[in-house]
Amino acid sequence: MSAIWHDRTRRSARGTRHADYLYRLASGTHAAKELRLFGLADWVIERFRARRQRLLELRWNATRLRERPLIWSVLLVLAANLLVFGR
Repeated sequence: MSAIWHDRTRRSARGTRHADYLYRLASGTHAAKELRLFGLADWVIERFRARRQRLLELRWNATRLRERPLIWSVLLVLAANLLVFGR
């Protein structure tokens, strides 16, 4: 249970909730009307764009860190084939 709680309190999870809040704020009928009325629409949209871009960068970096270099996999398969078929 604590691992789930820790995952939900990470910065990226909070960033996701904040970006979702900004999206709902800009797209909801009453809130969007007030944003346009007070001239805050551009500000909210820019904050949403910046948050989403940061989240996508974090996700991209995490994916890149999990991937193993392809060359090692190719060399392993090549060595196994040479071992089996080289006799």
